Amino acid sequence: MTNYPTTNTVPTSIDDVDLSQVLRVLRRQWLPLILTPLVLGGGTYLLFNRQAPVYQASTSLMSAPPDSGNSVLNGASVIAAQLPQGAVDEVVHSRNTVTRTLQLIDKSNLPPTVKQHIARDLKNELADQKFKRLAVTARLDQFQRGVYDIRASAESPEAAQILATASTQALLEWDLRRAQESVSRARQNIQDQINNINARLAVSTPGSTDQQSLVSARGQLILNLSQATVFEEGARGNLTLLADANTPGIR
Repeated sequence: MTNYPTTNTVPTSIDDVDLSQVLRVLRRQWLPLILTPLVLGGGTYLLFNRQAPVYQASTSLMSAPPDSGNSVLNGASVIAAQLPQGAVDEVVHSRNTVTRTLQLIDKSNLPPTVKQHIARDLKNELADQKFKRLAVTARLDQFQRGVYDIRASAESPEAAQILATASTQALLEWDLRRAQESVSRARQNIQDQINNINARLAVSTPGSTDQQSLVSARGQLILNLSQATVFEEGARGNLTLLADANTPGIR
């Protein structure tokens, strides 16, 4: 029986790898290995620098209870209630406030293309519920008193300032309306009572006790209506503007 020698051609450890073959492969591929990260890095740099800069401007508002030191003024005015956590952010990004913001922007002297871009983005953000143009930051205590910052992002310093100012004005208008609405409902209720008494007086017997009671009641209601009108005109929101839109910087 003849014994033939056998050879093992498969390396049994990492030390058996032919390093010379590895070096030959690296020498052949050195140029692609070096150029690939350089090309990727250069492309990323060029793409970043071709993007339009984004500018940011912000306004600040204070949320605080009325001054309790002046009872005369407080007794002659209606002030909106404190807002709950997250309410300002919800209002700024609500459809009514965004619509009012766009109306104010449309009256500005921004170029039409910039107005169109802002309007398109704000409407898309409403649909997607992903907000980038406007952001609200709150610094409040446990009683929801403190400062709100409204930050606006746009393509130019002027656009950022106008967007921040417009959204803040829309928010303040909403805050004032909610203070006025409660008084308006009360005033309308009083007016309805007066109208009802006038209708009853029209069919009442002149000089009767019923007529005298109605006339007396109408006099008190007319006084209440006058007070409600004063309250409505002097109503104030809970939010107060602290700082106008600042000088924007590139984000």
